[in-house]
Amino acid sequence: MSITQENKLTTEWRGIFPIVITPFTAGYELDEISLRRVVRFCIEAGAHKAAAVAESAEAFIALHQAQSPLNTAINAHIHASIPNFLIQECFDDFLVPWAHEIMRGVPRVKDGYLEPSDAPGLGVELDEVEIARHPYGQDHFLRLFEDGWETRRRSLEMESGVTEVI
Repeated sequence: MSITQENKLTTEWRGIFPIVITPFTAGYELDEISLRRVVRFCIEAGAHKAAAVAESAEAFIALHQAQSPLNTAINAHIHASIPNFLIQECFDDFLVPWAHEIMRGVPRVKDGYLEPSDAPGLGVELDEVEIARHPYGQDHFLRLFEDGWETRRRSLEMESGVTEVI
């Protein structure tokens, strides 16, 4: 895939692909323009079409979400816009303590429910000053094949020095 000067996709994507990737610049900063493009593409061409195919077979949709509060906001919007939404996976309660400090407007689970923001766009604002306090490192990503991945145990231990997750 390539991007033109006008920020348009020059290659058409087809089939099933993971939702949602988080694009970064060469300097390891969030590429917000590309992220908005990916989200728009997933909603317009990916998630809605997959949901329609599933609905025609009377099946439900539950998009995978184990990455970040931003992914929680994205999936909340997608799920709210399809008729055959079943459940939203959400691991946000197990994130490192600062994860919600770097973003404002992310929906939080309340009484077992998530409500997407009604603010413009995804309704999420990134705090670049706070993000700079937590630079990317080898210990700041999800290790899906290690014990405790679902509770972010390794990341919490690295952040706090605590070896037990409560």
